[in-house]
Amino acid sequence: ERLEAVLPEGRTVWSLPATNEDDPNHAIFVRIQMRESLENEMHMHLLSKVLSPKFFDVCRTQQQLGYIVQMATTSSAGFCYIIAVVQTEFPPDYVRSRIDAFLEEHFTFVAEALASEEFEVCRQ
Repeated sequence: ERLEAVLPEGRTVWSLPATNEDDPNHAIFVRIQMRESLENEMHMHLLSKVLSPKFFDVCRTQQQLGYIVQMATTSSAGFCYIIAVVQTEFPPDYVRSRIDAFLEEHFTFVAEALASEEFEVCRQ
């Protein structure tokens, strides 16, 4: 059975122990949740379209945080989400701090400095 829940305002962190203690890999999965509506879904898709290539460039190419680096959107059970995933050998708290820093910087960029040409390209 699949269950989903409304998360409380703020931050909820689940840290699960590895099934193989000898495996140096970690997976960091950041999920930003909003109630599903056409407006919220469009905002999430626009954010993902603008930020996904930047997320890959910053986290994979520049910072070399891991081999698997992805940002996407999804919706289900009355919620829509923007998701950031990084598979890494770095400590999870460090990678989470890098994801948080990216989101803070780039959410501000989208809100304040997104060029109209880039918006039009992403809108299509």
